[in-house]
Amino acid sequence: MTFRAAWRRPAVYLCWALLCTGLFGTACASGGRSRGWSSGSSSSPYRGQGFSREDYRQARIANRYDLAAWLGEIETSPSAQQRARLGRDLEALLKSETDSSRRAEFVAMASLVASADKSFDSRLQLALERAPDSPLVLGARARYLENRGDAEKSDPLWLRAARHQDAPPFVLEGLARSQIRQRELEDAADTLELFLELRPQDEWALFNLATILLDPLDDPDGAFKILKSLATRRPDDLDVALNYATAALLSRRNEKALQIMKQTAQKFPGEALPQFNLAVYHADHGHNEAQAIRHFERYLELGGEHTLRVERWIRELKKETNS
Repeated sequence: MTFRAAWRRPAVYLCWALLCTGLFGTACASGGRSRGWSSGSSSSPYRGQGFSREDYRQARIANRYDLAAWLGEIETSPSAQQRARLGRDLEALLKSETDSSRRAEFVAMASLVASADKSFDSRLQLALERAPDSPLVLGARARYLENRGDAEKSDPLWLRAARHQDAPPFVLEGLARSQIRQRELEDAADTLELFLELRPQDEWALFNLATILLDPLDDPDGAFKILKSLATRRPDDLDVALNYATAALLSRRNEKALQIMKQTAQKFPGEALPQFNLAVYHADHGHNEAQAIRHFERYLELGGEHTLRVERWIRELKKETNS
């Protein structure tokens, strides 16, 4: 009996012959590959410097046209109150600004802090007419359309915005989501590689990087290194734990894979998939039919998918045990 890794949303599990149906966030950083995108020079105003929200706030107060400072404060302002204040500041600037391109950029940034304000539909469209080559305006319009569920219109805008060397990080992130949605995973890999240059600690990007390294790029060693770090930072994340075990197994770290699987099953006793992984491991790698049967049955008890294939596996394992 052979069990192989396959995709399941949102993580990779050791489920044999299951279809890859998920739209997980994925990305990859493979050395030396390029598909024509540029993250800009080291002096790019959007390159992450580890500033705090207050650092960005003081910078944009000193210079109202410092777009990097505005975007940095938007990115580091998680609370609704902070974002509302930013929105008011941007609207105040709009009243005094006369340059059409600047006004377009301020509208774009105001839309980034607005929740679901429908008034930005026409405002962003007008801003795009005034500044058709601004990656900030293109990205803001793409984000608005994406949040509205209009991927058909947002996808080409993400692409246009990311072609600019000074595209802000949220544009690269948005383009990667677009490419993943369209199953252009190798292109998404290159895009997220650039995003991770700007935001090297972004956990969403790192998890997705590891996921796509597992498949289709077939680099379990690279995935293992990333997931090892993520597992420390996100010890209560089931998806990270499941993918970490998969990466360990596919990179031939069998003992480590079994250790991770056991720890995951103990930490998440009510979850079915860790039991499934243990069953697969014992059947295919541990050659322990009795243990495999026990974990398969526990998987079903916890509400795991009760398929004819799983039933057949259990019957075959019991037959081997009794022979």
